[in-house]
Amino acid sequence: MNLTGTIKLESPRLTLRRGTIEDAEEMFKNWASDDEVTKYLTWDSHKTIYDTIEILKMWDKQYGTSTFFQWLIELKSEQIPIGAINLFSVNLKDESCEIGYCLSRKYWCRGYVSEACREILNFAFNIVGFRVVYARHEIHNPASGRIMEKNGMKYFKTTEEFSKKLQSILKTHYYIIRKEEFR
Repeated sequence: MNLTGTIKLESPRLTLRRGTIEDAEEMFKNWASDDEVTKYLTWDSHKTIYDTIEILKMWDKQYGTSTFFQWLIELKSEQIPIGAINLFSVNLKDESCEIGYCLSRKYWCRGYVSEACREILNFAFNIVGFRVVYARHEIHNPASGRIMEKNGMKYFKTTEEFSKKLQSILKTHYYIIRKEEFR
């Protein structure tokens, strides 16, 4: 495997890049503080810009790690970050990982996450060398599942999992794609 860590990637409309402290205001304003955006995520909305700054500082420390894959999604036409996408739960033995993403509500339903996801899957399979990528979404968030399906991922199971954030059991759909299935 070619463990590069987070490197800059580009797609037709997007730049996928490392986050910096200078991104704190846009990140906080565009998605990190929005309860509707974070509704189905594992983390709470940021209450202050200082929450966002702390996350960006943590990412900055981790960017030196070859298995840390965290990008901001930047819209080329506006040159501002509009969301985030990452590969996590990296398993070197199985050569697998999971993909996750979130996007500013202002930019929903325009294909940006599908485009970013496709670029990250290409990176995962053809640059790093992962054999399998997983994804999941809470059942009340079917739009996230449609992004997975648009990128060739296939549903493979539903589980019930305890959410620390919500302090309740949630049903979660899991998706999978193998390197040989990715086109």
